[in-house]
Amino acid sequence: MPLIESWRRRVGAARGRVIRFRFMCGDDLTPEQLGDMSVTVARYARYLSRVVERMHKLNWRKDDLFYQRTIASRDAMMSLVAVVNQTHATKRPRPAPARKF
Repeated sequence: MPLIESWRRRVGAARGRVIRFRFMCGDDLTPEQLGDMSVTVARYARYLSRVVERMHKLNWRKDDLFYQRTIASRDAMMSLVAVVNQTHATKRPRPAPARKF
């Protein structure tokens, strides 16, 4: 049994009721939420890029665990920025076509 499922059952059993809910996914986000998320995620990606740049200037060893995890975090955040922006572009309300008279 997955950890989240066992936790959910214990909480439900402790309160004497069954907890049922649907997990949220990226398709459930509105264009406004995607825009806000894009701004926030891009800010964190820029921050991690500055941290990596600072680590380069300070000559951190390439085999250092902190260095490797910082690079991995930056790459993951940049990937998330790309996904959020792509999703936001496809969900953005399109302007109505101009009417021809």
